[in-house]
Amino acid sequence: MNYNWNWGIFFQTSPDGVHTYLETLLMGTGWTLATALSAWCLALAMGSLIGVIRTTPSPWLVRLGNAYVEVFRNIPLL
Repeated sequence: MNYNWNWGIFFQTSPDGVHTYLETLLMGTGWTLATALSAWCLALAMGSLIGVIRTTPSPWLVRLGNAYVEVFRNIPLL
């Protein structure tokens, strides 16, 4: 087990020819975090909206909210 890691690889140009490997990794991390934050905000907004809809006095809005909950309750998390 005598392996020497080449840390300089992070500063070499990546296959796109524009960025280094480190810049590519950081950009990918940024996109991943932005996607996760967007998904969290969307889930919070939708959950709040559906929660409010389920408490309205209108019976058809309550049924709509309950149907939404029942449909998405049965979708497994990835």
